[in-house]
Amino acid sequence: MPLQGIAQQRNVWLKEKLIQMAENREQVTDTEKIPNIELFPSIKDNLGTRRIPPVRPSSFPDAGASVQTLTSSTRPVGTVDVLLVNPPTPDGAIWIRSQHRAGRRSRENMIWPQVSLVQMAAILMPDYTVEVIDCVAARMGWDEFSKILEEKRPKYYLTQVTAPTLRNDMYGCFLAKSVGAKTMAMGTHVTPMTLETMRPFPALDFVLRGEPEMTLRELIDRLEGKTPSNPKVAKMLAETSKAQVRRVGTQEVADQFPVADGEPYASILGLAWRQGDDIVINPDRPFIPHLDDLPIPRHELLPLDKQRMPMIKGPFTFIVTSRGCPAGCKYCIKHVSYQNSVRVRSAENIVEEIEYLNKLGIYNVHMYADLFTVNREQVMDLCRLLIAKNIKIKWTCNSRVDYVDEELLTMMGKAGCWFISWGIESSNEMILKRSARATRRSRRLRRCSGRTMPASRTGAISSSVSQARLKRRSRKPLSMRSNCRSILRSSISQLPILAHRSSTTSWKTTGSALGQNGKRSTWINRPCSTMRT
Repeated sequence: MPLQGIAQQRNVWLKEKLIQMAENREQVTDTEKIPNIELFPSIKDNLGTRRIPPVRPSSFPDAGASVQTLTSSTRPVGTVDVLLVNPPTPDGAIWIRSQHRAGRRSRENMIWPQVSLVQMAAILMPDYTVEVIDCVAARMGWDEFSKILEEKRPKYYLTQVTAPTLRNDMYGCFLAKSVGAKTMAMGTHVTPMTLETMRPFPALDFVLRGEPEMTLRELIDRLEGKTPSNPKVAKMLAETSKAQVRRVGTQEVADQFPVADGEPYASILGLAWRQGDDIVINPDRPFIPHLDDLPIPRHELLPLDKQRMPMIKGPFTFIVTSRGCPAGCKYCIKHVSYQNSVRVRSAENIVEEIEYLNKLGIYNVHMYADLFTVNREQVMDLCRLLIAKNIKIKWTCNSRVDYVDEELLTMMGKAGCWFISWGIESSNEMILKRSARATRRSRRLRRCSGRTMPASRTGAISSSVSQARLKRRSRKPLSMRSNCRSILRSSISQLPILAHRSSTTSWKTTGSALGQNGKRSTWINRPCSTMRT
């Protein structure tokens, strides 16, 4: 018989056997076995002729035991409990992030000291191991930062967040989540935009709304089962953990928690958290009533040698002297940070921090406040104390011309102040009125002591189309330089002053950063004898 016929006959025989097996399989009990089939010797060694066993129950491996170090209580050497981060920037440039400032790219290449992060580090230490990473000062990219995250493996990760860098900043939360951290965010963007931030970014676990220090401490204490060892921190927690009472019409109504107390986060004021697929926003936390209770910020955790500011030789840092501003300027970011309630530190407390900085080799300080001269008595006491102790410090500040006087400015100059940034904002009365800027042009035309710089937060000097049209109609274009000469006359003739370079021709109507003739405004540091009295 030809080989082809033998193969066909064999295939038919195998097919019949397989059909018979399929029919008999339903009749075979669990204890019975299907008899082996006698195969032709030529195919007996082919393993593919064996029957296919029935489908078994699935059982997939669990490799979690091999990576337990990510989240286990026995953590590797070198890890930290809390990592406080100013994350890398989107483009590698210098950006400004702060607890009570709007985020932006730095126009002046100034490294913004992260005093809010080291303040929170001081509140957590020594009960927790804390580290601060300022990626902007260190010019650190995401690749290097991710390696540090692998080394530190924090339990808790807190990041600064700003609106223009939101997606970029949330990438840090994603990386921290991958190494087992609980992620938190703070800042002037997440406070008013809490839901809009947490919904599209599930890697973000918590938002610390408003003033974040006590919310952070209470949250970590609740999760770790600890209490503060510092009695002043315990005092601040007690003072800020009571729901606020608000006046609604003629009645006083206490804030209510949206979730019954049973969840670990349900009673923490100032916290936004996740409950399944829902986002819960707890009532706002009261402000810290006494700023002197705050421990001195741990400035040594910052890269002090990398903190630079134009016109200052050597490293510098910030000292927060007060929180809040009584002015009602509509454009100011303080409405979502420290608001109108003014709280000041004592002169003795500020000098203690200055002496602490001197030990770290820092002799240049910017008095970082919403309005430094908001309390005249505090500033005068501070100046007297600096003079009496003969403390070597050069410092700068910001102010408004309606919050200073000649005696105060003279005392500030003797105490080491050499530079004041004034909030002029605009030379147009209509813009000042619409922005609720209390200081009018007539009140700004006064003498100011020391080396000064007119500062604008809104860009309203040249960006308003309506203002430009008004100037064209009046045919009397304002010269910013001439206005500055009137506003910023110096009573200390030997000090140079900053002049704003601009011409007196027609104004360009578009571009907030553009000045007259469409040229970008620049600051120049030079003696200007025409500005002296």
